[in-house]
Amino acid sequence: MRKCTGKFSNAHRGDNIMRNRYFQWQQWPLRSVVAASLIICISAYAQPARVPAGKLPGEMRKLWHDHVALTRAYILQAVANQPSARPTLQRLMRNQVDIGNAFKPYYGNTAGNQLTALLKEHIAIAAKIVESGKGKPLPSLTFTDEWFTNADQIAALLHQLNPQYWGLEEMKKMMHHHLKITTAEVLACLHGGSGAGAYVKIHQQAMEMADTLTAGIQRQVPKKTETA
Repeated sequence: MRKCTGKFSNAHRGDNIMRNRYFQWQQWPLRSVVAASLIICISAYAQPARVPAGKLPGEMRKLWHDHVALTRAYILQAVANQPSARPTLQRLMRNQVDIGNAFKPYYGNTAGNQLTALLKEHIAIAAKIVESGKGKPLPSLTFTDEWFTNADQIAALLHQLNPQYWGLEEMKKMMHHHLKITTAEVLACLHGGSGAGAYVKIHQQAMEMADTLTAGIQRQVPKKTETA
């Protein structure tokens, strides 16, 4: 999936992403959703990539590994209407609390709580997108647009916390790319595929996101991260 290189209009951004990915995925032969769910065991819970030395890099990568792995598990379970989808979504929401808590030692409780709130919204909208796409050619474009608006809000908060090392446009591109490749995974699963290929890219980008955030914290507040 090509990385986002520019701004999308609110009117057409979600439509272009959803429709382009849909026309690619509809060429795939339909597979059993139940069989796709088995992919959880071999890819969604794959171990995080090897991490740089130090406590903070490893913790940040583990948090974002869990973010995308639990998201994948939820997508597969929700598409298959499995009862396990609800507890998985609850675990995923707790992961957003963990991510926000990881920022508190460096940016304070208020900032950490703000990040958690935005990330929970990020997950809640994703769940709506999955539900809206069941049995339909495309998920709700309204929810897709809300998803990108939320991504811009997350980017703006990160930039506000660390304007020198987390540039606003860089953060927007990072978040937009995360949504675009996750959209590919969602559409694949909704139309009978496993989304395994998309997940490889999602996990790789999540580790890059984690490293970007870690580097920004370490450069902005080096004394606080000397033992982290």
